Amino acid sequence: MAEQLPLGVALGRVVGRLVGPSMPGHVGLPIAGARVVLEIDEARWLRAPYASPPALILPDPVNCTTDADGLLLDERGNPGATLVATDAPEIELDSDGPWLWRATITAPIIGRPVTWTFELPAGTSVDLAVGLLAALQAG
Repeated sequence: MAEQLPLGVALGRVVGRLVGPSMPGHVGLPIAGARVVLEIDEARWLRAPYASPPALILPDPVNCTTDADGLLLDERGNPGATLVATDAPEIELDSDGPWLWRATITAPIIGRPVTWTFELPAGTSVDLAVGLLAALQAG
């Protein structure tokens, strides 16, 4: 996503590594081939009037996978995913209220899709594994 954005839009990253359950004397195996979809939590247009050049950003979902080591890869096979920061000062929303990213993870070992929303502050990284654990614990 970051390659198409206008200059001056603040970004953050989603990173992570997924591994299966561990047992005594056995470290969990990486979860390869998981599908991770990152999208804005509700349909929104993001205006960047002060970016160079000014732009209207219509974010498409970012479809990620995990590799043989369980690492999150973006659509181009790069580690992690770079997204518009939820607190980007140059972004104006099409409606009132804050906005969040939503991650949905699907993998056979998980059994059902797991979804959660998160803020992505500018210049930071959000760990996919931490969010997944919190979502699973919440039920």
